[in-house]
Amino acid sequence: MNEAEVIQFAIALNVTAGLGAMGFAWIDDRFGAKLTINFSVTALVMLCTSILLVRDVTWFWALGMAIGIFIGPVQSASRSLMARLAPPDMTGEMFGLFALSGRVTAFVGPLLVGVVATVTNSQRVGMGVIVLLFVIGLALMLPLEEPGRS
Repeated sequence: MNEAEVIQFAIALNVTAGLGAMGFAWIDDRFGAKLTINFSVTALVMLCTSILLVRDVTWFWALGMAIGIFIGPVQSASRSLMARLAPPDMTGEMFGLFALSGRVTAFVGPLLVGVVATVTNSQRVGMGVIVLLFVIGLALMLPLEEPGRS
C-alpha cells in the first residue's frame, strides 16, 4: 500500500471503530463491560491472526475494517469498566493510572513489535506480538469480577 492508501485505511479503521463502539454500547449496558471486552478481544485475536495470513489487499481491507469494529468497543467498554471498578473517592487516581497505562502500552507494544520484526526479519511475525498481547490481556480479564454482575 502506498502512503495515501495507508492514510485512507487509517481513516476507515477509525470510522469502523466508532461504529463498533456505538453498536456495542447496548451489550455493555445490558451484559456488562467485561463481557463486551472479552468478546471483542476474542474476536480481535481471531481477526488479527487472520489478517497476518492474507496476501490480498481486498482481504486485508475487509479484515482491517472488521478489526476496527471490535477495537471501538474495547476502548469504550474499558472506560465503562474502569468507572464501575474505581472506588468513588479514588476515581481521579484510577483514571490517571488508566491513562498512564495507556501511554506505557502505546510505547511498549510498538517497541516489542519492532524488536521482534527486526530479530525475525519478518513484519508478520513482529505483528504477531499484537495477537500475543491480546491473549495476555484476555487472560488477565478472566478472573476479574465486574461490580454488580455475577
